[in-house]
Amino acid sequence: MSLSGTLNTAYPKATLVSDKYHPLDKISGDPDDFKKSITSLIGKREGLFNTSGIDLNNIKYCGVDLNSVPAQLQADGQLPPLVVISSNRSKWIKAGYDQGQIVINEINKYEKEQENEKEITHFINVIDKRALLGDPSRGVLAPDIPPSFYIPFRQLDFNTRPTFIFVHVSEYRKYMKNLKGTNMKIIGWQICGNCVGFGASRYAAIEFFKNINKLNDSIKNNACSKVWLLDDNVSYIRSFPTFQTTENLMNDKLIGLGFMGGTKALEKVELDKALNSNANEANNPICSPLLQQAVLWNIAQFNKLKCNFSPLFFASAEDSTFTKFIKPEMRKYYKSCAVLKSSLQKEDYDNSQGNKKLSEEKKIFERSLQQVSEKYAFDWNSGNTLIGLLKQFSDTKNSPEKTFVIAIEQILAKAQEKGNKLRTTVRNTNSIFEFNGEMNIELKDVSASQ
Repeated sequence: MSLSGTLNTAYPKATLVSDKYHPLDKISGDPDDFKKSITSLIGKREGLFNTSGIDLNNIKYCGVDLNSVPAQLQADGQLPPLVVISSNRSKWIKAGYDQGQIVINEINKYEKEQENEKEITHFINVIDKRALLGDPSRGVLAPDIPPSFYIPFRQLDFNTRPTFIFVHVSEYRKYMKNLKGTNMKIIGWQICGNCVGFGASRYAAIEFFKNINKLNDSIKNNACSKVWLLDDNVSYIRSFPTFQTTENLMNDKLIGLGFMGGTKALEKVELDKALNSNANEANNPICSPLLQQAVLWNIAQFNKLKCNFSPLFFASAEDSTFTKFIKPEMRKYYKSCAVLKSSLQKEDYDNSQGNKKLSEEKKIFERSLQQVSEKYAFDWNSGNTLIGLLKQFSDTKNSPEKTFVIAIEQILAKAQEKGNKLRTTVRNTNSIFEFNGEMNIELKDVSASQ
């Protein structure tokens, strides 16, 4: 026997998260089928990693004065940083930054005309809606592109709570050029063997701060024991209980504390409507079924448990599977606090040479991931392979190879949901989220002009 299922007809044109990463529907099978699928599918992916020369213990990072960052984050008074995972969006981030700055300038212009000495350099805090809606009482228009949640001038304490944007090294130069002068630190990452994808990007970012947290001086003052991990298009969190309130709840019994994830990226009209609607007060955090989009992570616990996101999840499910790996009592969220994410138009993307290079590398890896599992047995009405079923899709946003990769990841996530552990087949650990061995972390200082 093998697992069985049908096509999710909403997948080809999906905008909802519940459909976007779920090409399959009604996945079912007996317990042995799920266990065999895990062993086969994970084994094939790990085998591909090995033959590709990928070494997850070897990561290089680059950035301006990068070697000064550990000391900076170990200094007294430093707050948990905002860490953004990004790709192909530096132009859009900068446009939001510029338009948010215009709102500030227009507010100051009004105050000056009224002969008030109320000049501002930043908004009150991240829930100050003027950053996204303007200030109609002062005749200040709303920005067309919203300044993102993590933009420094949207925080009161931006001098002690730095923003780091992590991008693959292929896109580093474009981000440096476009985001120069924004007071955000750009860090390029590269895993040995050039491992890329959703899981890899989060793995690389988390390992950077795990390394700082393990340093002797960090242990003394608990530096980098907590970091905020954010998607690059997060614009607002409804009923956000403040950074400090959330951080004060984090203790050694928790590894992640998040919010209700957004179901889709919102157009400007939809975002404005959501911002103008009534919001519930922040409730007490409860067990989270999914930590995603905007999460406060306990880096000290990552080190203690020797865990991280799994780079084996290339195109989807990296957050849902890691959430399920965490014990229920160690993951919580504010259910009444919803994350609002903004959508982009085609012209908003960078489409730089670096991004095109990265995209080609991803396509090559997608084809390889498909090839190692393309004979995977999967029952459906008129066939017995997964690739045969997926060929029935036409005119999808994703390539056939990427759709296949996502479908495999959906099957693995479903197997985990059924109570199966996602065990590694080659490493001496209990799961694909646990990592042994010494990390070889290289920090390379890059000139600001490069």
